[in-house]
Amino acid sequence: MLRRILAWVVLAGFVLLLLNVMFFRFYWQLSVAIYIIVMLGYVLYSSRARRLENLEKVRRMEEDDNDTEESRQ
Repeated sequence: MLRRILAWVVLAGFVLLLLNVMFFRFYWQLSVAIYIIVMLGYVLYSSRARRLENLEKVRRMEEDDNDTEESRQ
């Protein structure tokens, strides 16, 4: 439950940051810098998460192949 609340808070903050960058322009340079940092963090994290997900798929496939080879012998 705490993770969901934290996710909603982060989402609301990101939406407010976007609104500030596009319309209000309050501390515009700082807001753009924060936006760029958040976007870079997302790109780096999502690519890492995808690599870990692909690694798990490969490991499961290798385990399945090993299980079928052992059952044949």
